[in-house]
Formats: sequence, structure tokens, C-alpha cells
Amino acid sequence: MRDIVLATNNQGKLDEARKILLPRGYNVLSLKDVGVINFNPEEIGETFLDNAVLKAKLLLQLIPNSCVFADDSGLEVEALEDRPGVRSARYCEGTDTDRCEKILEEMQGKENRKAAFVCSVAFYCKQVSFALSARCEGEIGTEMKGENGFGYDPIFVRNGKCFGEMTQQEKNKCSHRAGAMLQMANYLDDIVKKGLFLGSFERDVRQ
Repeated sequence: MRDIVLATNNQGKLDEARKILLPRGYNVLSLKDVGVINFNPEEIGETFLDNAVLKAKLLLQLIPNSCVFADDSGLEVEALEDRPGVRSARYCEGTDTDRCEKILEEMQGKENRKAAFVCSVAFYCKQVSFALSARCEGEIGTEMKGENGFGYDPIFVRNGKCFGEMTQQEKNKCSHRAGAMLQMANYLDDIVKKGLFLGSFERDVRQ
């Protein structure tokens, strides 16, 4: 099993990454697992990819002998000129529910409900780095549904079913994050074959 550290404080993202990558042989460690605290970089990038790279680079500075990755993801709504975009987690003050309700309010009366979830991932270690992105096309529902997932999942509909109603297994077959993580796993498999992957987190290197 190969250790990689995910640069996030979001438990939902961590859980999803673990379910996707563990079967591929990659053990996703949390910031807490490696002793990194107060990791809250300002996401000032203009794109999801910019922010993913920013977070991965910063984490690598804190644990330089490890393999790290970061993702930045969000919702783009066509009728809202691709808002909330990179500001998805900061679209308004409050909770995920508040942000979902804001989108639903802004979408009232709009016929075009096309939307997409976007996920960009950046992987860094001493020997190699790469970045990639994936999209999941769908639409905005007319109300919040389901108790599963997080973020905008309760209002995002794909193939007639809301992400908030999907099991984790169902979501991982089509989601933006699953697409990005599986792409990343393919890259990592190639890196392992080339002998460029650090074997495990060096637990004597901590913040």
C-alpha cells in the first residue's frame, strides 16, 4: 500500500478519495494523520487547477519527503455564467444548505438548467508532479433532495437522479471527483512502474 496525503480539511472529500483510491492500492492520509494543523491556504487562483496546484505545493513544503495531492472542485451553472465556479465553497456565508438555496433562488424561472461539476487534481512529490481535470455534466434540480453527499449534491441531477439521493457507490461511477481520482490513479501506476513514487509517508517528518 502506498501513502499519499490529501490537502483538505473536508471530510467528505477525504472519504470519497479513500473509497476510490484504496482499491487501487493507494492509502489516502489526512492532514491530521501526518500532524499538519491549521492548513487553510487562501484559494486565490483564477481556476480550479490553479487552486489545486497552490494547495499541493504548499503541503509539500510542510512534508517534503512525502507524496501529496490536492483537489479543487465546484459547480458551474450555465445560466449563471458558470457561477459559482471557483467560489463554490464561498458563494455565500453560511452552510452548504444556504449555498444550495441561493442557487435555487437564482435559478427560479430559468429554462436552461444545464450545470457541471468540475474537479481538478494536482499531485506533487520530490521526483514528479502532474495535474489534471474532470467534468460531470448534469443539471440543477428544482429543490433539494437526498441526505447523502455534501456541498451542492442535493441540487445536482444527473440522468434523472440527484447526487444527494445516490449511494457513494453510485456517485463514484459518474462523479467529477471519481473521474479525476481514477485518472490520477492511472498516472500514479505509471509513476510506480518508473520507480519515482516514495513508498510511504515518512513519519519522522512533521510540522
